[in-house]
Amino acid sequence: MSMQSVRARRVAPLVLSLSCGCLFGGALTAQATPPGLAPLSPAATATQPFVASTPDGTVWARGADWKAAFTPRGMQFVPFLGSDAPRNLPLTLELVAVDAAGSDLALDQEGRAMLVGAHRIEIRHGACTERFDLARGHVEQSFVFDRPSPGGALRLRLRVDTELNAVAAADGGLSFGNERGGVRYGRATAVDARGERTAVAGELHDRVLTLTVPPAFVEHAAFPLVVDPLVSTFTVAPGIGAPSTLHADCAHLGTYAGLGAVVHEEIYSATDHDVFVTGYASDGSIAASAYVDYTTTYWGSPAIASHRGASQFLVVAARGLPGNSAIWGCTLTYAQGATATLTPSPQFAIQVLGNGKSPDVGGDANPSPPLPGGYCVTWEGINNGKIYYNIVRTDTSLLAGNGLALDPGPEVTSHPAICKSSGLGPYVSRRWIVVWQKRTSPSNEDIHGSVIAQDGTVPTLDFAIDTSPRSETNPRVSSPTDPIGGFERYVVVYERAMPAVGPVIPANQDLFGQVMTATTPLSGPVDLSQFLSTDPLGDQMHPCVDTDGTRFVVGFTEDPAILNQDTVPFLATLHVLNDTFGLTSLPESASSYLGRDDNLRITAERSGGTLNPRYLATWESTSTTSAATDVHGAYYMGHLSLGPTSYFSEQIPSCGGSQLVASGLPAIANTFVLDLQGTQAIPVILFGDWINPTNVCANCQLGVDPATMLLSVGTQLTITVPQQAQLIGAQFGTQGLDLLAPNGCTAPLDFTLSNMILITLL
Repeated sequence: MSMQSVRARRVAPLVLSLSCGCLFGGALTAQATPPGLAPLSPAATATQPFVASTPDGTVWARGADWKAAFTPRGMQFVPFLGSDAPRNLPLTLELVAVDAAGSDLALDQEGRAMLVGAHRIEIRHGACTERFDLARGHVEQSFVFDRPSPGGALRLRLRVDTELNAVAAADGGLSFGNERGGVRYGRATAVDARGERTAVAGELHDRVLTLTVPPAFVEHAAFPLVVDPLVSTFTVAPGIGAPSTLHADCAHLGTYAGLGAVVHEEIYSATDHDVFVTGYASDGSIAASAYVDYTTTYWGSPAIASHRGASQFLVVAARGLPGNSAIWGCTLTYAQGATATLTPSPQFAIQVLGNGKSPDVGGDANPSPPLPGGYCVTWEGINNGKIYYNIVRTDTSLLAGNGLALDPGPEVTSHPAICKSSGLGPYVSRRWIVVWQKRTSPSNEDIHGSVIAQDGTVPTLDFAIDTSPRSETNPRVSSPTDPIGGFERYVVVYERAMPAVGPVIPANQDLFGQVMTATTPLSGPVDLSQFLSTDPLGDQMHPCVDTDGTRFVVGFTEDPAILNQDTVPFLATLHVLNDTFGLTSLPESASSYLGRDDNLRITAERSGGTLNPRYLATWESTSTTSAATDVHGAYYMGHLSLGPTSYFSEQIPSCGGSQLVASGLPAIANTFVLDLQGTQAIPVILFGDWINPTNVCANCQLGVDPATMLLSVGTQLTITVPQQAQLIGAQFGTQGLDLLAPNGCTAPLDFTLSNMILITLL
């Protein structure tokens, strides 16, 4: 199809927008083209520990290199001994007896651990109050005696339970450790109300630690009297730094000024993984953060989505050791006051019975969705070849007590993925699309999908997406677009196993994609590896995709075939043209890190309920030396990263003294500005279809079609491009006219023409 015919169909809506702009004279500030990729700030070091109470009354705290649980029985302190530690090795301390001058003081064992203020925990034992003051690098344990005790020595006995080896420390305290490190229990000090202090002897025997305050100090002490040892982590093994992080996912929330969120899994030990969320402001700085879980229970494979109406995120994960996990969740409510906050809800089960893994979640981008609003969570059953889903409402209530099966047949189904948002259309039309693999033979996987309505019903249980005789795996699906030609579109991407071609091209994985509407494939399977000019010998794998309402960003990892350990994540921008893919911008590397970068995930800000055509991406990097993993992220501007020569191209030089300058971004839902400089008489800006240069007199050429030309008198014209996908790729010409200027054309009046610029809409 010729560009002229495409222009003819696309010029009307843009001219309408131009006409309105000229009529009201509303000049908008030109937008500078931002860089393509804006890295997120690295994770900030928390200055204070995280503290939260659980429904069973336990208070959990998490510091830089420790976590601890506080119950009526005392404290369980868990040192971080490296992500490669085979399991946790906690130290449990329980106060079991107190005596003064040889007489036992009564202990209340029915108390509870209470959070007092932000970072103090108290357990009231009757004879004394046990306090824990939390700092990022340690826990200060203290025992407070409010009333005078009988004369004589004051002794506290604590039961100690740990697999770590106890060794006397040089400062008079104790170390509990192994070859990796452990817990340092510092020598205690007794301090009275006057500030007088003395060292407290500590003796460990038969798993009982006895702290003894000298009788002379007790007899003359001013009460209250405090005994305070310090508990902290130490490490001796090389290479133990921060925990490794992996399995990142991201979502965007459009409330307030907008918040991007990255969730990741944190490896505390082989049997203890935590889940952490970082919220990012629009400039990439950290706005807020929160743990979803930092207990000693294993939480893995997290996913995140947002609900704009509730100003909330939902994080889902597989809770329990791999092979014996169930799907749980936690909401995080976003509020913007003096500072941004993410407030987690209590953890709750989404799947009560059975085992599940690989969860994914879709949200709602609407500012005021009808009640009951919520999320759709999908996951894979362990070892039964079934896929499940549940609707989670914003108050954490569930549609079904144990999830519902998507059971399209007897075949093994796996790897479910769901769109980030159910769309911004009318409530009755909003749907979540779930895509998944179906095994048709031991060597062949196909891609299928299901449609789930907002109320949890399933209008379409099973529709085919790709059933080729080759194996298709790892599907992902975008949110739906705004209506294009009256219909919403979405894109499904996946891998396809490609056979070897002769002796040169080995068998590899290619990236495939399809443009869909409802349950109907429009484009058919398209080899995006070829379309995007990727490495023909390498693998393109682990894809992801989302939409800004008109375009799509596709992400994937490329693993080069020739002796290269540097796998690289890429992002590319596509659009829909005649119900198939059009190329907006070529793949751009998301990371220059030398090593394995993989498991890219992406979300559009549109999926969080805003119109900004920007994306949030996150991925994991693996060190080539230590094998430690780390999560990275960036805001990605896609087509906004293209240089001006990609869309402003000068075609004809000026035949006078005037010069036309274009700035801003000629893209859907964006604004660009035309400035006519150096005129001598009456300035006029011409805008319309472009034509091949036509001589209008001996010295001047015209490059704008007089039949579609819009004339704007003045030196500046501001154009806002309507958010209509059919305009992507359209080309227009613009040129300046200096009416009555001398030394140019003379008929019918004197005039000169500026340079002509060819504009390509993105």
